[in-house]
Amino acid sequence: MRLIDLQPICSINELFFFAMQQFNNVQEKKLCLESLPN
Repeated sequence: MRLIDLQPICSINELFFFAMQQFNNVQEKKLCLESLPN
């Protein structure tokens, strides 16, 4: 089952934007964890 089969281009852009947001969230959490004292 493909997620984007016959979707309009705007949905692909939204999906890409969502993926970038998720990636940024992961990066921020990683930085927060690294800044905590062990």
